[in-house]
Amino acid sequence: MFTAISPTPLDQPIVAWLAHQRALGRRYYPEERVLVSLREFISRTGQDLDRASFDRWCATFPHLASNTLRYRQRVVRMFCLYRRRKEPGCFVPDPLYFARPRPYRRPVIVEPEQIAKMLTAANNMSVASGSPLRPAVYRMAVILLYTTGMRRGELLRLTLADCEPESGVLRVRESSSTNREYCRCRPTPMPNCAATFENVSPHRLAGILTHPFSSTRKAVFVPIPELGSAAASMLCSKWRVLRIAKAGARASTI
Repeated sequence: MFTAISPTPLDQPIVAWLAHQRALGRRYYPEERVLVSLREFISRTGQDLDRASFDRWCATFPHLASNTLRYRQRVVRMFCLYRRRKEPGCFVPDPLYFARPRPYRRPVIVEPEQIAKMLTAANNMSVASGSPLRPAVYRMAVILLYTTGMRRGELLRLTLADCEPESGVLRVRESSSTNREYCRCRPTPMPNCAATFENVSPHRLAGILTHPFSSTRKAVFVPIPELGSAAASMLCSKWRVLRIAKAGARASTI
């Protein structure tokens, strides 16, 4: 977990706290990154965590939104409360001095006309040598994201086996686990799910189905050597679709 830097009094408590939380079924990867950041900061000071060092660590995140900084501070506080069980004299941050919570930005409701512009922008995207099906992949992504409300990670984990044309259901897996028996799935009504896959990118599906080492469990957005990259990595960026939307919005004002 830790890089080769000076040991700190936080090392063993961090390992113990994460192990405790994960034994309860929690993954705690974001919390681990927060504590690793704190631990690296403390290692440069050569002292244990106290009020002054905690404030200096918080001051290293001037770019963070108030709610994000408050989340990190709360993670440190939960960790320190756990540590106090064995070290009663250890420092515990006072939430009275945490960043003030702010109202979250109001969600933007995307209208059907805007989706139509996004689809037009996706169709007009240039085809790269390493991504011959880039427009079709983005078009499929926009359709699925808009009609099902799934998350980006769920979109990337879709496989052909998740589409059930007989029942008109698209099974969205909420876990990245490779063991499908333990993956949480939610059925999403989508009467035209088969048509969405087949009509938007027929060559892509043909490549998947004819690939000698593929099956219906092959992820739709995973690159295939014969077809080149299908821009799966680009779909991981939340700004990609937003850029398409902005491009469509700019085109509508011209």
